[in-house]
Amino acid sequence: MAVIVRYIATAAAGIHAQRVYVASDNQAPSFRSQLAALLQQHGLELLPLAQQSAAYTAVEQFNDNLEHSLVEQELCLQATAFIGTSGSTWSSQVASERYVQRQQASLWLAGFANLPVKLQRGFDYFAWTN
Repeated sequence: MAVIVRYIATAAAGIHAQRVYVASDNQAPSFRSQLAALLQQHGLELLPLAQQSAAYTAVEQFNDNLEHSLVEQELCLQATAFIGTSGSTWSSQVASERYVQRQQASLWLAGFANLPVKLQRGFDYFAWTN
């Protein structure tokens, strides 16, 4: 995970981002706390999951994973930068839509074959500035 966080930190530094949102199928608190600690070492703040935001929970709770995924896709579409996982159809969809909307390329995580399976699957990122 440290290698991925360094990659995110490098990309975030290129756009002067201070906060990062991670859209991942791994939402375990232990995963998120470890990720937050590693990002903090690089001066980055991990934003809370979309379903934990006060603005969203004031209206309704997520009814299913599809709804959660659609909200996260929209957040990724509107972000200043997006880093997707190579080979992920979810990442490809977001990157394609970002390109169509803004003619803007996305960054890709690739060549991390030594990662545990849990981290290869659904590990999608984006960051934006204040």
